Amino acid sequence: MNKKELMKRLNSIDKLIQTFIKKAIVEITKEPFMYSFKTEFRKNMYIISLHHKEINKVVEEPILLQTLIQDICSTEERVELEMNRIIRKLIINVKNDKNTKIIL
Repeated sequence: MNKKELMKRLNSIDKLIQTFIKKAIVEITKEPFMYSFKTEFRKNMYIISLHHKEINKVVEEPILLQTLIQDICSTEERVELEMNRIIRKLIINVKNDKNTKIIL
Protein backbone atom coordinates (compact mmCIF):
# COMPACT_ATOMS: atom_id res chain seq x y z
CA MET A 1 0.00 0.00 0.00
CA ASN A 2 1.49 3.34 -0.99
CA LYS A 3 1.33 6.52 1.06
CA LYS A 4 -1.57 7.99 -0.95
CA GLU A 5 -3.74 4.89 -0.42
CA LEU A 6 -2.86 4.82 3.28
CA MET A 7 -3.84 8.48 3.74
CA LYS A 8 -7.11 7.88 1.91
CA ARG A 9 -7.96 4.98 4.24
CA LEU A 10 -6.92 6.93 7.33
CA ASN A 11 -9.15 9.83 6.27
CA SER A 12 -12.15 7.53 5.87
CA ILE A 13 -11.43 6.05 9.32
CA ASP A 14 -11.21 9.61 10.69
CA LYS A 15 -14.63 10.51 9.24
CA LEU A 16 -16.19 7.39 10.77
CA ILE A 17 -14.68 8.17 14.17
CA GLN A 18 -15.81 11.80 14.00
CA THR A 19 -19.37 10.56 13.48
CA PHE A 20 -19.09 8.42 16.61
CA ILE A 21 -17.60 11.33 18.59
CA LYS A 22 -20.47 13.66 17.61
CA LYS A 23 -22.99 11.01 18.60
CA ALA A 24 -21.21 10.40 21.94
CA ILE A 25 -21.12 14.12 22.81
CA VAL A 26 -24.87 14.42 22.16
CA GLU A 27 -25.64 11.26 24.18
CA ILE A 28 -23.39 12.06 27.15
CA THR A 29 -23.93 15.76 27.78
CA LYS A 30 -27.04 17.87 28.12
CA GLU A 31 -25.27 20.77 26.42
CA PRO A 32 -23.56 19.41 23.28
CA PHE A 33 -23.37 22.92 21.78
CA MET A 34 -20.81 23.80 24.50
CA TYR A 35 -18.28 21.36 23.04
CA SER A 36 -16.23 21.21 19.91
CA PHE A 37 -13.64 18.63 18.98
CA LYS A 38 -10.74 18.13 16.64
CA THR A 39 -9.04 14.95 15.48
CA GLU A 40 -5.61 14.63 13.95
CA PHE A 41 -2.89 12.16 13.13
CA ARG A 42 0.48 12.85 14.76
CA LYS A 43 3.31 10.41 14.09
CA ASN A 44 1.94 7.02 15.20
CA MET A 45 -0.88 8.55 17.26
CA TYR A 46 -4.48 9.59 16.67
CA ILE A 47 -5.32 12.60 18.85
CA ILE A 48 -8.82 13.60 19.94
CA SER A 49 -9.04 17.12 21.38
CA LEU A 50 -12.20 18.23 23.16
CA HIS A 51 -12.83 21.93 23.76
CA HIS A 52 -15.37 23.24 26.28
CA LYS A 53 -16.38 26.66 24.94
CA GLU A 54 -17.64 28.18 28.21
CA ILE A 55 -14.73 27.05 30.38
CA ASN A 56 -12.41 27.67 27.41
CA LYS A 57 -10.23 24.63 28.05
CA VAL A 58 -9.06 21.74 25.93
CA VAL A 59 -8.29 18.15 26.87
CA GLU A 60 -6.62 15.61 24.61
CA GLU A 61 -6.67 11.85 24.39
CA PRO A 62 -3.94 10.17 22.34
CA ILE A 63 -4.65 6.74 20.87
CA LEU A 64 -2.00 4.55 19.32
CA LEU A 65 -2.74 4.27 15.62
CA GLN A 66 -2.14 0.52 15.75
CA THR A 67 -4.78 0.13 18.48
CA LEU A 68 -7.24 2.26 16.54
CA ILE A 69 -6.79 0.21 13.38
CA GLN A 70 -7.21 -3.04 15.33
CA ASP A 71 -10.47 -1.70 16.80
CA ILE A 72 -11.71 -0.62 13.36
CA CYS A 73 -10.91 -4.06 11.98
CA SER A 74 -12.96 -5.81 14.67
CA THR A 75 -16.37 -4.10 14.64
CA GLU A 76 -17.86 -0.63 14.28
CA GLU A 77 -19.78 -1.23 17.50
CA ARG A 78 -16.51 -1.69 19.39
CA VAL A 79 -15.15 1.57 17.96
CA GLU A 80 -18.36 3.39 18.87
CA LEU A 81 -18.18 2.10 22.46
CA GLU A 82 -14.52 3.09 22.72
CA MET A 83 -15.21 6.62 21.42
CA ASN A 84 -18.08 6.92 23.88
CA ARG A 85 -15.75 5.92 26.73
CA ILE A 86 -13.05 8.37 25.61
CA ILE A 87 -15.48 11.29 25.20
CA ARG A 88 -17.00 10.58 28.63
CA LYS A 89 -13.50 10.67 30.12
CA LEU A 90 -12.62 13.91 28.31
CA ILE A 91 -15.84 15.63 29.40
CA ILE A 92 -15.13 14.69 33.02
CA ASN A 93 -11.52 15.86 32.71
CA VAL A 94 -12.36 19.22 31.14
CA LYS A 95 -14.89 19.95 33.88
CA ASN A 96 -12.57 18.76 36.66
CA ASP A 97 -9.68 20.82 35.31
CA LYS A 98 -7.42 17.77 34.93
CA ASN A 99 -4.84 17.56 32.15
CA THR A 100 -6.15 20.74 30.58
CA LYS A 101 -4.44 23.20 28.36
CA ILE A 102 -5.58 26.79 28.48
CA ILE A 103 -6.28 28.32 25.10
CA LEU A 104 -5.27 31.93 24.70
